[in-house]
Amino acid sequence: MLVSDNGTRFALDKGEITVLTSLMGAPDKRPSLAALWFYPAKGQAWATDGHRCVLADGGAPKTTTKNARPVAIPATTAAHAAKTARAADFVVVDVSRPKVSIDVRTPKPRGTEIKAFADLESKTGIKHSVTCSRHSGGPKAAAIEECFPSFQRRGSKGAVMAIDPAYLQSAAMLAKVTEPRFIWFNIGKAKEPAFFVAHGRHETTWRLVIMPWIARVEPPPIIAGKDEGPKAKPRKGASAKGGDLRSAS
Repeated sequence: MLVSDNGTRFALDKGEITVLTSLMGAPDKRPSLAALWFYPAKGQAWATDGHRCVLADGGAPKTTTKNARPVAIPATTAAHAAKTARAADFVVVDVSRPKVSIDVRTPKPRGTEIKAFADLESKTGIKHSVTCSRHSGGPKAAAIEECFPSFQRRGSKGAVMAIDPAYLQSAAMLAKVTEPRFIWFNIGKAKEPAFFVAHGRHETTWRLVIMPWIARVEPPPIIAGKDEGPKAKPRKGASAKGGDLRSAS
């Protein structure tokens, strides 16, 4: 994700906006969470359906209003932008005005590499544009931050490990044969395998182990404000007025 210097414009490629929009709340079930949020003060974008939450952190912009509040666009608008963008396109969201503008831009010529937000104006062309009203309601920024625990502060209660993303598809396949459709998982130590267990049909118990990727792996990213400073006991959950962020039950 690319963020403008003042934090009011965000550029997401096809893969990035697809991940974010896949975790938005359903308009008919969780209307307050049926949105995609952008946070100019921190250069972040996030989405949540109340059971899951995903956050993309582009880093704090060079110049921004520290008290700038997050801006959300409706899920239907965000999903349409994700659907109409092609593999090489960027979805550019401008939250600087009362009405949010969204451009789908394509590199010109095709194959042109976009390395910085400033490249978008000169190296891409607008395919189509749309404006929309801001979404109201939903969780506050502080509630979203608290959804993501610090792996360095968990101590013996948890571990961080690297897994080949392709292997996680096995867990998704396992969910298709479980009844009820829940999977329990456990992470022991950093170099131990992740263990998944589930109940299947006909009184079958399924077990799945995914080995960590331990060869030549970089340390996990340090999240400023989360993995730095004195240790603090993290909250078990997060909620906010106007939103209904919660864990699955």
